[in-house]
Amino acid sequence: MVLRKASRTVLLLFALSLMAMAQVKSDKQHNGLLGNVHTIKTEVAKISIHSGNLIEGKRELQRTETYDAKGNLTERINIVSTAGSPVPFAGKNGKAASRQVFIPGKNGDRVEYSYH
Repeated sequence: MVLRKASRTVLLLFALSLMAMAQVKSDKQHNGLLGNVHTIKTEVAKISIHSGNLIEGKRELQRTETYDAKGNLTERINIVSTAGSPVPFAGKNGKAASRQVFIPGKNGDRVEYSYH
């Protein structure tokens, strides 16, 4: 009986120590990225089939994400099409961009600033 209580206590202490030692993942690790990553660009293109061959259309930038040396996300820029919508801040080629900047807060949290 005493041995069971002792073994339960040891297992409980072991589990608590593992939880205490667990590290918070960086954004890079959370997103499954490996190695040194600074900027990721996401592009899209239409694919069509002509004479049995796949033909890739023009690539268009959709998103850019920038990481710091520690692997934390510092900036995200989304590019959206404004074709057919009355968007007053549309840029050239009927595109608009929204920018999010992430900075560390005083309490260990993250502050996000959004720009359109």
